[in-house]
Amino acid sequence: MFWQHPCSVRWCLISARNIHSGVSRRQKLISDTETFKNFIQGNAPALYEARVLDEWKTLWAQRKSQDRNGKTISMLLPPPNITGNLHLGHVLTVSVQDVLARWYHMQGFNVVWIPGTDHAGIATQVVVEKSLKKEGLSRHNLGRDAFINRVKKWQQDKGGHITEQLTKLGLRLDWSREYFTMDEHQTQAVKHAIIQLFDDELLYRENALVNWCCVLKSTISDVEVDHILVEGKTELKVPGYDKPVVFGQLYNFAYKVCDSDEEIVVSTTRPETILGDVAIAVNPKDSRYAHLHRAMVQHPLSDSKLPIVLDETVEIEFGTGAMKVTPAHDKTDFQISRKHKLPIIEIINEDGTLKENCGEYKGLKRFDARKKIIEDLDSKGLLRSVQDHEMSIPVCSRTRDVIELILKPQWFLDCKQMGEKALEVVRTGELTIEPSNHIPAWNIWFENTEAWCISRQLWWGHRLPLYHCEHGWVAAHDVEEAKKKAEAKWGTITMLEQDEDVLDTWFSSALLPFSSVGWPNTNSSDFQQFYPLTFMETGHDILCFWVARMVMLGSFFTGQLPFSKVILHGMICDSQGRKMSKSLGNTIEPEHVVAGISLQDLNKTLKTSLDAGVITADEYQTSLKTQKSLFPQGIPECGTDALRYTLCSQTVSNTIVHFDPNTCALNKRFGNKILNLSKFTCCHAELLGITEIQCPTELSPLTVPERWILSRLANTISEVNTSLESFNVHLAARSLKDFLYGDLCDIFVELSKYLLASEDDRVCLSAGNTLVTSLDASLRLMSPFMPFLMHILYKYLPRRSDQSVSECSYPLSLDWSHWRDATLEEEIATVLDVVSAIRRITSVNNIAGKVADVVITSQDHTVLSKHSDILSNLVRTKSLLITSPGDSLGDASADLKKEESNSFTFSDTVSPSTSVHIIVRNSEKSVTQHEKLMRDKRKRLKKEIEKTMKLMSPEKRKGKKPLPEHVQEGFMNKLNSLQEELSQVETFLEMAKDASRIRHADQLSKDQQNGVS
Repeated sequence: MFWQHPCSVRWCLISARNIHSGVSRRQKLISDTETFKNFIQGNAPALYEARVLDEWKTLWAQRKSQDRNGKTISMLLPPPNITGNLHLGHVLTVSVQDVLARWYHMQGFNVVWIPGTDHAGIATQVVVEKSLKKEGLSRHNLGRDAFINRVKKWQQDKGGHITEQLTKLGLRLDWSREYFTMDEHQTQAVKHAIIQLFDDELLYRENALVNWCCVLKSTISDVEVDHILVEGKTELKVPGYDKPVVFGQLYNFAYKVCDSDEEIVVSTTRPETILGDVAIAVNPKDSRYAHLHRAMVQHPLSDSKLPIVLDETVEIEFGTGAMKVTPAHDKTDFQISRKHKLPIIEIINEDGTLKENCGEYKGLKRFDARKKIIEDLDSKGLLRSVQDHEMSIPVCSRTRDVIELILKPQWFLDCKQMGEKALEVVRTGELTIEPSNHIPAWNIWFENTEAWCISRQLWWGHRLPLYHCEHGWVAAHDVEEAKKKAEAKWGTITMLEQDEDVLDTWFSSALLPFSSVGWPNTNSSDFQQFYPLTFMETGHDILCFWVARMVMLGSFFTGQLPFSKVILHGMICDSQGRKMSKSLGNTIEPEHVVAGISLQDLNKTLKTSLDAGVITADEYQTSLKTQKSLFPQGIPECGTDALRYTLCSQTVSNTIVHFDPNTCALNKRFGNKILNLSKFTCCHAELLGITEIQCPTELSPLTVPERWILSRLANTISEVNTSLESFNVHLAARSLKDFLYGDLCDIFVELSKYLLASEDDRVCLSAGNTLVTSLDASLRLMSPFMPFLMHILYKYLPRRSDQSVSECSYPLSLDWSHWRDATLEEEIATVLDVVSAIRRITSVNNIAGKVADVVITSQDHTVLSKHSDILSNLVRTKSLLITSPGDSLGDASADLKKEESNSFTFSDTVSPSTSVHIIVRNSEKSVTQHEKLMRDKRKRLKKEIEKTMKLMSPEKRKGKKPLPEHVQEGFMNKLNSLQEELSQVETFLEMAKDASRIRHADQLSKDQQNGVS
């Protein structure tokens, strides 16, 4: 037995004749499982999650061998990097995908959800190089082969941690298909792709400006660049510098015009690049410089003379209208130099020092050179001013080094035709992107797309299968094939070397929708069955960097889109909307939410980051304060289900997804609510001898509460499936919570207690069956969202099969639609509105229901009278009277008040047509509180009336289309209702004031009498 109902004597009498038939199995389950005993006491996830994972592992292994004849659903897990732990962004992605995978599976689909991990070229190399640094080594000390072996060993030791974390989340991934982006098959797929692109003349090599990290000594992609916005003079810590470097300043200095007393003042935020200036550019329409066309200026730090060139891209209004041209280190300047055939002077080495051609500044670190150049300009009398300037500073997301643009020979992929096709498929609807507000970003990216720089100066990654001989380049799987290709093309060759660079990680990731199912073998059964994917769900922040490239390469290599639908979710932020960052101290690790963590241990994680150099001492102090503010009591143990449900119930389609561990704690209580519902239901199922689920039929003699809950259940099933069909997981999650919390637990369970206490055994049995039916459907509905808890609870339902809830059918609208009763739901909604108003008044005014007499005045008095038993059972007042608006409240309540002068009526509106009046004796303390409640309501109604009138006013609509007639009518009806309700509230306030005045007079009279006596 779980627990005993207050009416247990009655249950014992009923169960004596039939309990033996169904209790033995469940008693055995309970007595045999100490874990479940403890679980029932407090819903401790740590006690059952590991056990459930073991059961699933066995179950899924058996299930894999069974053929499901349903339609295939194929999904791809966006691969997390092997370098670290899962973060909340990962958990959001996999939680949403797992809900969909489980939902499809429970409908009979053959679901293939492919997991894998990314080799994360830059991130992995940085981590391993840091490890080497502690040993006093560098990758260059080891050499390329030894370094690669070191990374592989690290990957083998650490790489499994991500997989372990994914497994603990209870995901329905097909681990037999797990990939690693540098495993043998993926490596061969990458080589095949590069060779085909090269042979199709879509790959080319040229010097270009690239994002360069001086710490990594490599190019990095735009997505690996963070931008720090500063509003003025700001000091930032830069790797390799003992002191902070100043940013956020604009330096104005003069170029002297040759053979003239004139000068041109230009502005720069990067004085160190002056050494690479090759010209001054002005707009030909700028009259200030018309006389200087074709003039020359003297370089301020060398003997060079630079031309003044005319270019319409120069903004006349910006600064002085004159700009220095440094083509080797600025993209705009690079384009100007090409147009005007200007020389290019590179001045920054790969390590961030200045080149040999920089004269006295050669060998200086770039920001040290900046300081010296400013001093030299000032000493020469050429520095005109320094001012604060808002600017964005590009930094490497891995090393925090300031990015330089430098010229490097790189491999580029011509994306023009592929990009045009990607644009077209979205415009025609062949590919849909949800939410659609991300489509403009897609369009802008492709309309302005440039060639994709796919080479990286790293050692860890897919080495480019491109080979160079004295005649040119060939693409091949290995050196032997390269030699054959080169000799076939050019004859005898004397040298052959493979390119040292590796591929951009995004390239291998972009192949995954098809490389993970067997490509380039397009005849394989996996490719034929699982490609294209059913949909792609991922974060909006990588729409252009990953999704766009999957679409381009998928269409190019397979002739098909890799998927026809893209579903995007937002970025996880803290409860205040801030991006989670170790430097802010607001980062929340998933395992801390699942298992709980004290504030002291949270502080220890910060100390670890400080010691590792991830955060500075100042950031450490700031983070300590942040943690104390956000988590004063630490983070309580919430379990995996609560974490998953919390993430899925957020509006994930928003750009920002707020996360608060306190919400997780509340959702663990939601789990407890379902647990208590299960205890209540299973207890009464046992007592009634219910041994299997017997769904009521339309011919069953059901009570009104039973018909209502089945109708609400049918509606919820429809809402949940409709939401999941449109990938609105958050709407499905909320619908389930509204039903379980509000309809089933708070309303029907309370009403069922009276049905279960009936003298009519048929009523008791019917109520028990309805409870079991509702719980059975609810557990199946909730299973994709809270799989661990639902798995445990479903075992204890009265049923003949041991089938896991995850293997049961998902409740579908078609099977439940016959229970929908819109009229009944509308009637009960009216009743529940009245119940809420009565509960609100009694709660706010601290009134015990058993001492209150209730009068309800309503135009819906017929409906309320019809369901008065439900009203009485839910509010449990001393007495209840329902009247129509035509009846006088005073007449209706005369019998209740009798002759007592110390009674007071607490009144409130439910709607314009319904009000409730609670009559209580000895209520002096509550009167003032009730007056405040009414004043607040009056204020709210007045604001709502004002808002509605503004929306209707002609001035507000000026310049806009007139409102349609039906909309105007709706506003007018709303306004009339609000004004009617306000009028009632004003009346109630006057009644309260009158009562207060009477009480005051009575008390004064009593005091005077006492004084006289």
